[in-house]
Amino acid sequence: MQLNMNNLQVVRDSDATVGEMGQAYLAMGKNVALRRWEETASTNSHLSTRSYETVGYLIEGVMELDVDGKTAKLRAGD
Repeated sequence: MQLNMNNLQVVRDSDATVGEMGQAYLAMGKNVALRRWEETASTNSHLSTRSYETVGYLIEGVMELDVDGKTAKLRAGD
């Protein structure tokens, strides 16, 4: 499937294109995209930055998120 960010696209999970970081592209628009990651529990993490804003929703488990020197502990539903 060719991704075209100028037109709204919504795909079924089973048909989703998978990116280099393991993300499944579920919906794409001109300025926002919905992606799904599945991660296993790990004490290892890598820092990354983005030049754009992101938003997320934790379905299950616990995650620590560091943003601008502040840490938040997230749980399912956050």
